[in-house]
Amino acid sequence: MPKISLVNKDIVQFNRRTVSNNRSFVMSLRSSPRVIIIGAGAAGISAASRLVENGFTDVKILEAEDRIGGRICTRDFGDGIVDLGAQFCRKDSIVYNLVKDFNLLETRRIDTHVYHSKCGRLQDGFVKILLDKVYDLYHQKEQAENVEWKQYLMEKFDEEISDHFTSEPEKSLARDNLDFVKKQLLLVTGSVCLNSVYGAVSGEYPPDFRLIWKSHGYQSLLDILMKKYLNTESTLQFADKIMLKNEVAKIEWGDENNVRVVCENGSQYFADHVIVTVPLGALKKQHKTLFYPSLPLRKQKVIESLGFGTILKVVFYFPTKWWTGNDFQFAWGEDDLNCALEGEYSWVTNCMGFFQVSNNPNVLMTWFVGNSISQIESCVDDVLLNGAYYVLQKFLGGTFDNISKPIKLERYGWSSNRHFGGVISYETLESKSNGVTGETLAEVVVSKNGSPQLLFAGEATNKIGYGSVNGAVLSGFREADRIINFCK
Repeated sequence: MPKISLVNKDIVQFNRRTVSNNRSFVMSLRSSPRVIIIGAGAAGISAASRLVENGFTDVKILEAEDRIGGRICTRDFGDGIVDLGAQFCRKDSIVYNLVKDFNLLETRRIDTHVYHSKCGRLQDGFVKILLDKVYDLYHQKEQAENVEWKQYLMEKFDEEISDHFTSEPEKSLARDNLDFVKKQLLLVTGSVCLNSVYGAVSGEYPPDFRLIWKSHGYQSLLDILMKKYLNTESTLQFADKIMLKNEVAKIEWGDENNVRVVCENGSQYFADHVIVTVPLGALKKQHKTLFYPSLPLRKQKVIESLGFGTILKVVFYFPTKWWTGNDFQFAWGEDDLNCALEGEYSWVTNCMGFFQVSNNPNVLMTWFVGNSISQIESCVDDVLLNGAYYVLQKFLGGTFDNISKPIKLERYGWSSNRHFGGVISYETLESKSNGVTGETLAEVVVSKNGSPQLLFAGEATNKIGYGSVNGAVLSGFREADRIINFCK
């Protein structure tokens, strides 16, 4: 292998002038451009499907895990399936447009009841006002410069309460729901705490989570991208393109004609273009050793300064269905919260509530947010089962007298898995001050000949799609189109 040298000190966007100046090089690529995609998540599968559909035959996907999907993780559980990663579909998204003709989605029509640790079920009107204030805070924050979420919330929350609740008892109760409000913001920002967080996941609140998968889960999207769902001769030939359990150890770039990709198992591959869809959490830990030579400083800066948070979903199976047709969210009062944090199951204070799963009658799903997720991921099943029963009795014991203890569970440890390191990207005060965003991460690293040599895809590279499969799919299409247009 010839010695690799850094040929570009800056990341530059690919442009048509560079192509025209290197016409002979482009011609050599037209015959059989070699493309390696690192990661078989939504971005990687989207990129590969676009390339294959456009006649690219030398496409390989290297996946570190033993499955495809990335942060899409559909599992059999209970009497149906559960999605331990991506779960909901927005109607105005690219995902919806891809799957809408297959009768896979339905509208979710389940009301949510909020229970306070001391006061029981909160009145729907009170909850609506409280959530409206969160909505107002969220959108006012867009105009607040150089302030992190935690500071902003502390400064504005009491002001909103004073202005919009009339009686002193209501104001007092609203203030005692500060932890509930924090959890709403942790969910939409994707962070484990509100310190340093500047932006939000996808620029909108509340999220429109009304469309759910009927029976097949988010895995259906991947099947449609690969045309497996059609079960026809048009199925794309992916079987020989995806290489599971093939973790990439080093990407050697900068040579005029080749990128060399070396895997932990000793295998190596050569490519003209490499699309990197590695999650931001993994890039943060690995980018200094993964790329040789090192990435340009601007690219390193965005990887290190963007935030990467996590949300943990745990699904529980109950021997009997004891609940009614509603979801349940929990709001800890300040005194009860402090007491619980000193107890045996302190981590349950990070539980947002319990939610029904479509077509799975004996299953409830809980969402955990906040800084205890790593601890929860390391807990043995029995501890989680006992903790779930404890928090259900704490909040719902006065409403349901027949709550049963769950007997089994399913989860996926996103933050503890070094191939992910979490699930959601977000902007921080540091990234804002550095002037970098997901769009910076998406900038192409080109070779001396002007070829787009290292391309980056994934939800973290799409500023308007942080934390969403929609952003991941769009990014995969974007980078595939970049290669297609280059090779024309």
